[in-house]
Amino acid sequence: MMSILSLSALYLGFLTYHYMGFQLGFNHQGNPMDLFMIVTGVLGAIPFIRVAKNGTLEKPIKTAILVGVAMLIVMGPAIYNSVALNVYLQGDGEFDGGDGEYSGESYDPTEPEAWLRAGIIALLVCNFVPAAICAGVWWLGRIVNPELERVKLETDSTH
Repeated sequence: MMSILSLSALYLGFLTYHYMGFQLGFNHQGNPMDLFMIVTGVLGAIPFIRVAKNGTLEKPIKTAILVGVAMLIVMGPAIYNSVALNVYLQGDGEFDGGDGEYSGESYDPTEPEAWLRAGIIALLVCNFVPAAICAGVWWLGRIVNPELERVKLETDSTH
């Protein structure tokens, strides 16, 4: 869990010389760590999927929830940022760096309504991917080894 939190802190800018603030790692030119975080999240879920597929996952529900939350922490902001940026830019949206003394310090979208729609789409996608991983681990763990789940339920009901 510490490695997940450290990686997320690095993505958000806490461990570097620049803190990106409440933007959750967003950059108007795209955060170069987006792909790295998404690939890291997918690779981090593969061992749990393999164990569930082999039928040796003892607690499929608890494990699936833990994996889903970890993937949300690792991949969530990166998926959100990359999807929102790509959806917004595909609609010919741009970012304005402002004028005057503080120009270039913050970039605001020139089309706020399009940016809001892009954010809603990105929010759905960034929650769907970890939820799908969570459901997949749970489903594989339950379908491949249904006896383990039944024995556990019978043991819990007798106590």
